[in-house]
Amino acid sequence: MAIQEIIKDAQDRVEVVNKRAQAAGKAAQASGTKVVDITRKSATKLADRNSKAAKDAYEALVASINKAREAGVKEVAAKPAEFLPTDIRDLAVAAYNDSSKLLSKTGQDLQKAAKQGVEKVRAELTGAKKAAAKPAAKKAPAKKAPAKKAAAKPAATAA
Repeated sequence: MAIQEIIKDAQDRVEVVNKRAQAAGKAAQASGTKVVDITRKSATKLADRNSKAAKDAYEALVASINKAREAGVKEVAAKPAEFLPTDIRDLAVAAYNDSSKLLSKTGQDLQKAAKQGVEKVRAELTGAKKAAAKPAAKKAPAKKAPAKKAAAKPAATAA
């Protein structure tokens, strides 16, 4: 009988470990999916913003070249600074700042998602359950105002 109990105990342990490993695999997969989704969205935003900045810069450059063509060589040679596109620098700086902010936020989001994923996988492997959120502290019931005493009725006067 003792051998059968040992075998049964081992089988139960293997089943528990198997279930935990499967749950950890699912948690890891969900975490990986979340990380890929964050990366995809951020890459799309970055590409959209930078392509718009590049188009705006190109349009400013084309406008400057067209202005110089219309003015002629003599005017361009006399006042070259008037024909240089001034908006391009501002567009490039704005695009750089937007990209920097987006990449910083993406890095923070990825770090947070990875940390949550690791914690979830660890919890699944160890069998630890998340601690239930503590309910908000209940307010003490408001004390009722003392009952008003009934005003004494004037005594009937004998007439």
